[in-house]
Amino acid sequence: MQGRRIVFTGKEQASLETFEVPPVGEGQVLIRSVASLISIGTESTCFLRRFAAGTHFDRWVQYPFYPGYSLVGRVEAVGRGVPESHRPGTLVAASKPHASHVVCPWEEATVVEPAVPPEVAAWFALAQITFNGVRHARIGFVKLDAEASYKAGAKESIEILFQTKGRVVLDNVTYD
Repeated sequence: MQGRRIVFTGKEQASLETFEVPPVGEGQVLIRSVASLISIGTESTCFLRRFAAGTHFDRWVQYPFYPGYSLVGRVEAVGRGVPESHRPGTLVAASKPHASHVVCPWEEATVVEPAVPPEVAAWFALAQITFNGVRHARIGFVKLDAEASYKAGAKESIEILFQTKGRVVLDNVTYD
């Protein structure tokens, strides 16, 4: 099967290339993309090559470079040993490049709740990045109405960032 993906072929050079989608192996899923979020920060930095020689980005961005890390799609096929939670038709999110199809271990594909549209689920990676920034700043855990504690993860990050209403307790300080 043929797929299509974005590739940076040099500084400020991008194209859409055709590639052979690898077969699904044991413990793997084939995902057909539905949405893929483009990061104005990371991907612009890579495309424009706005970084100094010898930095992490300089070592990472080697051509051809396949950008993307916030893909949402439906499972199309599964290999032996994949759990029922990842059956064909299931909407999943994965930190994978911008491509029509990806094959990856099922553990790298997080099931998206049915009520969440793919275009919203595609924000999972940026929500995780934001949450990790808060975590590394050692701000602490958030409690909503002192009832539920939230831990690191995409679902929790989205709930904290976009759906918090009413009283919030953060490190024993109440915010109304």
